[in-house]
Amino acid sequence: MLRNIYIFLSDGILLFDWAWNDLGQDPLLISGFCSALWMFSKQIGGIEFQMLKTKLYTFIGTSSKEYQIKIILIIDNVNDLSKYEDFLESIKNDFCKKHRIELIKIKNKQIPVKLNYFKNYSIDIKLITDQYFPEINHKKDIVVFS
Repeated sequence: MLRNIYIFLSDGILLFDWAWNDLGQDPLLISGFCSALWMFSKQIGGIEFQMLKTKLYTFIGTSSKEYQIKIILIIDNVNDLSKYEDFLESIKNDFCKKHRIELIKIKNKQIPVKLNYFKNYSIDIKLITDQYFPEINHKKDIVVFS
């Protein structure tokens, strides 16, 4: 079961979060924890964080070096992660493609970053989720601000 997704900068600043079945944790705490875990795994092993498994949940990670963002997907433990990894890569590719200009400006410090800067990306998350997991009931109402 899908739980949460977090998109954040390499330094831990949260850009977007979404919950299908929320863990009930502060998104800033999760993004900070995952950012620290990412940095630590890179320091000790020279590689970036890819997965962490706890008793109940699996954290799957991916990143874009070009835009200096990290994405964490939290799911219930399952035997086969391939569908979830494909789903996560699809989100990363879509997010980077749609927000390329803003991500470059953020990377180059040309625009200030605010918490949940990309909150309207929730519409896209729902569409991508429907492609991979049509059985998911979206609990959050989607609101578009114009």
